Amino acid sequence: MKINETVLICEKNRGFLTALTLLVQKEFEEVITECDHENITKILQEKEVGIIVLDTGANLPSEQKEHLDFIKEICALGRDIQIVVFTNFSQNPFGLQAADAGAFDFVSKPWNNEKLTVTLRNAHKMRKLSLALKNGKGDAAGTLEEMERKMMESALEKHKGNVTLAAAQLGITRQTLYNKGKKYNLFK
Repeated sequence: MKINETVLICEKNRGFLTALTLLVQKEFEEVITECDHENITKILQEKEVGIIVLDTGANLPSEQKEHLDFIKEICALGRDIQIVVFTNFSQNPFGLQAADAGAFDFVSKPWNNEKLTVTLRNAHKMRKLSLALKNGKGDAAGTLEEMERKMMESALEKHKGNVTLAAAQLGITRQTLYNKGKKYNLFK
C-alpha cells in the first residue's frame, strides 16, 4: 500500500527526474515535479506537500548559499515539510550544512534506490511525528528535538556506539547522525 503523502521532486536533469519519479511513485500516493524555486514556492502555497526532494547540483559557493537560504525559507513556513537534499558533494560539508539549515537528510548522487526509499519513508515518519506532537495528539512527551535525540541515543546504545549501524537503523547518513549527535552531545 502506498504512503498517503505528496512528494515534490525538484530535479533539473530529465533522466534523473524520470528515474526519481518512477521510484517515488512506487511508494507515495502523489508525486509532483518542478525545477524552478519560484514555482516550488507557488506549489507550496496551493498544495499540502509533505516531502521535498531537492537537487542542489550547486558547484559554486553562491549557488550553495542560495540552496541553503531556500531550505531555510521552506522551514520558516512552519509546515513540517521534510527536505531530502541531493548533492554531488559526498566529501564536501554541503550536505551537513543543508541538514543544519533544516533539511531532514542528504543523499549523494548517484543514489542507492533502497537507501533513498528508506530515507523518504523516515522523512514521512518524522513529519507524522512532528505533526502529531504539534497538534497534541502524540503519545510521546517532549519536543521533536527531544524525540530525535532519544531515537539517536537508543540506536547508538543498541549498536554499542557504532555510528554506521545506528545511522542505518535510523535511515539517515552516518554524517547526519554524527553531526546531529554532536549537537545533542551524544559523543564524548
